[in-house]
Amino acid sequence: MKPVVLSASKALLFMASFYGWGSLINRWSGNHKPSCWAYQSTLGISILITIGGILNAFNIANSKVLFALFLIGLGITVLYITRFFLTGTRRASGGLSTEPVWNKAANLMYSGLIILVFFFLVMALMPARSFNLHDDFHAYLMWPIRMLQTGSLGGNPFDHLGVSSLGSQSFMQGIFMTFGNMASVNVFDAIICLVLIMGILKELGELIEINPVFTIGAGLLAVFINPHYVNISSLYSGSAMLLGLVYASFLLLKSCKLTTTKDLILATVPCALFYAALLTLKTTYIFVVMSFWGGCFFFSLLLAEKKKYIVLASLSCALITSLLLFPWLSLYWDRYLQKIYYILNDISYVHGTTTSPPVPGDNVATLLSNREMFYGNTYLDYLGIIVMLFFAFVATGWMIWKKRPRQESILLITFLAVFISAIINYYGLQFLFGPARMVVRYSCPILIAAAPVAILLAGWFWSQGKNKLQTEPALKKTALVFAVILIISQLGNILTFQKTFGNRLQKAYTLRTLLSFPLAEDDKFKQYNNYALSQKAKERMLRIQETVPVEETIFAWTSMPFHFDFTRNPIYPINESGLAYNLLVMPFSDGLDQMREYFHEFGIRYIIWEYNFYGMKKPEKMGSLQNNLIDVLKGLISKSEVLFNDGMIIVFDIGQGK
Repeated sequence: MKPVVLSASKALLFMASFYGWGSLINRWSGNHKPSCWAYQSTLGISILITIGGILNAFNIANSKVLFALFLIGLGITVLYITRFFLTGTRRASGGLSTEPVWNKAANLMYSGLIILVFFFLVMALMPARSFNLHDDFHAYLMWPIRMLQTGSLGGNPFDHLGVSSLGSQSFMQGIFMTFGNMASVNVFDAIICLVLIMGILKELGELIEINPVFTIGAGLLAVFINPHYVNISSLYSGSAMLLGLVYASFLLLKSCKLTTTKDLILATVPCALFYAALLTLKTTYIFVVMSFWGGCFFFSLLLAEKKKYIVLASLSCALITSLLLFPWLSLYWDRYLQKIYYILNDISYVHGTTTSPPVPGDNVATLLSNREMFYGNTYLDYLGIIVMLFFAFVATGWMIWKKRPRQESILLITFLAVFISAIINYYGLQFLFGPARMVVRYSCPILIAAAPVAILLAGWFWSQGKNKLQTEPALKKTALVFAVILIISQLGNILTFQKTFGNRLQKAYTLRTLLSFPLAEDDKFKQYNNYALSQKAKERMLRIQETVPVEETIFAWTSMPFHFDFTRNPIYPINESGLAYNLLVMPFSDGLDQMREYFHEFGIRYIIWEYNFYGMKKPEKMGSLQNNLIDVLKGLISKSEVLFNDGMIIVFDIGQGK
């Protein structure tokens, strides 16, 4: 019991720090009214992500600085709490005191559900025991560790940071790893962000004044949806940022009546922070960011009386978002420019290292099918969510067309934007990824945020039909019909995911992991995870690194690069994904001498290659790019001095450059 209490206390302290940062930016942006804990905590994460970009750009994102950020946020929270008690300030009770007893009971029940989910996840995942032996061990775990040691996520031209993500997920994970070991890396996304999702749904429900029973349904749906948890990259963090954006957009649209330009621009800051956070967490969120921004702008422009305020707010939001992204983009700017140079000069085709771009092919047919997926559930299960969102979009548009009062129209605009962005994201991703299963997997963070909002909309329709449309019988009836259809859809979706939900609970409790693939239950997989996270494995990797002289640059292709000492040597780890994204062009077809000179251009003299171990993929399971690199390394070994070789890992010296 004591370890659970200590772990829970640690997670709560982090949320308190996030709340402090969020409350600071919330007041600075002009929202002086008391705000809810989940929204402000999520806003705090978004401002820390922005600060993280600046710290990484200046190579100072180390343990001491991150610890200072944590203390500052915690200190702000303590000041607010102290002020709260000293001044006797109390949150306005609004209509809560006049609510029926069963409404209060439902609110208490939902709060209890949040607490239950929090403590279960703390008990099951602090610490976590199983990770993806390729994605996590080869890259995602290594990134925050390397940042804490070197002060920056940038500097490695061979990984896929800058393409798949700008690194903010790793930065946030680094904050948690400052206070623990690698096994605490799950705390940010899998625990805190999921709790914040449930909290923001409650606050959105209170904002639109719906029956809390609908909020319970929304929270259950968010938890029940199979998230296709494959690695520790952004998942629930993306969902939390999108829900935070929905909340912030509602506040912004209300602010468009402000009389001064300065106040209006300040009011756009929270939205810009969420937009930037989404884009830095995972670049595939670009579809939802662009469609949400476009939806809010377009629909607001149609309804607004003073259209210039909408234009000003939208442009201000876009400009501030761009400025917030700049520090993160600067980490990889040289690689972007180099890639542009390659494209303009057609160099990639000369060296024959490109792969064919993904073609949608039969993806649409697959997404509409009832095929079983490797990570659980069927494509039809997720199509049910899309159908519900499409109906919610149509119902919302119909209500706007009926010209409801302006305040309600503002609310509906944010709903329209989140529904259409989720649908566009779902079908837009097929142009980036070949297999349909990847489309579903990368859509899960957005669906986990958007689907519960549809349930909140059902509550709003129900409230309108029962209480606010008594003088309009036809509209009242239609609103109630919309609510019933959405309720039935929600129940159907929960039933659809209940089987995999039970399996996920059991796996989290018994295996201490959320991984969705069956391999997580394999004994050999579990044994390897235990070894990879052990001190024995770390000591072995450090001994191998010591065969290379201090400060010499290393090119490393290993299964556990997170155990390297990045302060001892400049190390460029590479993995299969880094090769597949192909920001760099390796001259594989130009011969070994040219490849040697290519490595020398990056200052590389020593290569560490793990060629025979459980954590490395077999050549037959790799693509052509990876096998080309294997052939090159084999050729270089025959012409180099071997410093170490234990039958699994080899270290060799390719010689000095000219």
